[in-house]
Amino acid sequence: MGARLALGAPAVLMVASHIGFGAFAQANGISSWAAVFSTVAIWALPGQLVLVESWVLGAAFFAIVPAVMLTGTRFLPMSLAMMPLMRHPRHREATYYVAAHMVSNISWAAVTPRCDDVPRAERLAYFLGFACSCWTIAMVSVAAGFHLASAIPRSIQVALVLFTPLTYLLMLSGEVRHRAGAIAIVLGAIAGPAFHLLDPELGILLCGLVAGTAAFGLDRWLKRYD
Repeated sequence: MGARLALGAPAVLMVASHIGFGAFAQANGISSWAAVFSTVAIWALPGQLVLVESWVLGAAFFAIVPAVMLTGTRFLPMSLAMMPLMRHPRHREATYYVAAHMVSNISWAAVTPRCDDVPRAERLAYFLGFACSCWTIAMVSVAAGFHLASAIPRSIQVALVLFTPLTYLLMLSGEVRHRAGAIAIVLGAIAGPAFHLLDPELGILLCGLVAGTAAFGLDRWLKRYD
């Protein structure tokens, strides 16, 4: 069931964005195996882009690793929210660590809203089916993009990579089932540009903190009148 869900819009997203990354890696002198392995090990395009850009700039290994790790901190709250939904006595503890590595923006947005419709004992398999399908499609797409790089203009490569956050936003908006989530998206869209102008480096973090907190408070206040 999870694999079937991945073969729709998520597959299109994986193909488009990871073909762009493969071409980007080739243009910057990264080998094909390294580009594909970065998808396996990092499983997050922002972290992969940081890896490539840092490597091209000649940054030290001990500087690249923390930088890439920091780009993945956003997955911590997603993992903390998802893993309890999948816990079941028949699963081994080690399986949750594998599942946590597979958490991504797209898997969180697509699978979490559907957990209530899947029996608890089957949720982990559902999630892994979805995530592993996306993972496989992404790796094949990176390899394809690497070998098709000469046929893809630089501007298109960048556009394909940036296709990811836009599609994620559209998917997340379509999956919102609660008022607090809808309020958070609207406030985030309004506050995002302002915080970016205020501080480009911390703008996203500040926007998420302020908009998310404001959405929670506003939703609590509106519940008094429901």
